[in-house]
Amino acid sequence: MADWSYQRQRRSASKRLQVLRTHVFNLRTATGNVPDKSYVQAKIVERVTSWALIKLTLCRSGETPACHNVRNGRSALGAAILAVDTSDFKNGMHFYLDGDVYTIVEFQHVKPGKGGAFVRTRLRKLKSGQMLEKTFRSGERVEPAFVEKIKMQYLFRQGAEMVLMDLDTYEQIPIGEESLGPQGKYLKEDMEIVALSANGEILGYELPNFVELEIAETDPGFKGDTVSGGSTKPAKLETGATVNVPFHLNVGDIIKVDTRTDTYLERVKK
Repeated sequence: MADWSYQRQRRSASKRLQVLRTHVFNLRTATGNVPDKSYVQAKIVERVTSWALIKLTLCRSGETPACHNVRNGRSALGAAILAVDTSDFKNGMHFYLDGDVYTIVEFQHVKPGKGGAFVRTRLRKLKSGQMLEKTFRSGERVEPAFVEKIKMQYLFRQGAEMVLMDLDTYEQIPIGEESLGPQGKYLKEDMEIVALSANGEILGYELPNFVELEIAETDPGFKGDTVSGGSTKPAKLETGATVNVPFHLNVGDIIKVDTRTDTYLERVKK
């Protein structure tokens, strides 16, 4: 097994075990140190995860079916016990849907006059950046995904690849531009981003929600154009991304952009 891959898998498993131990401790405290059913179930999952971490360490040098199961399998028992329902939803939460990991971008609880309540969500698939709108029944349960966030920095482009540096190990890692998803068009040299890892596998990358970039190309603004005019024009930014900006802005202006919605927010004063 490659050392980099092994370290990623081990760190992910260690973090998952830490979360489980905190969950077990909280359950024990909430029940006044009396081991009720929830505590016992959570303790079982903790033991299963702990053993999985040990097996991962022992089988580092070999690719056996047991090792493969430890790295890629998810305990059905753990999934059932740790499942959360729609009342736990919050922006940025990760969970499994049809075998893939999604993150919640937006959600809204709806209580219609007739019929059952439901939750309307806007989700982003980590692997591809694809957006999905999905409605859940109120109280519907999903399996949370334990996603590790790894700090990285974009260094430079190398042909069709983007070279990132792990800020913990300083290892340089080339990735395909498509791995960054739609947000990749805002990537600028030396920008810090986050790699999202689950079960030792890098699923996707997150750029900052807001970036400040210089306008490289746009039609010139004319006297009389104002902020409150309401009209916009396309502007090409220094990274190649294009957004609509007010008419009064010109080449060289620095603007703040929301990378999630491709929306101009404001001009940044130099």
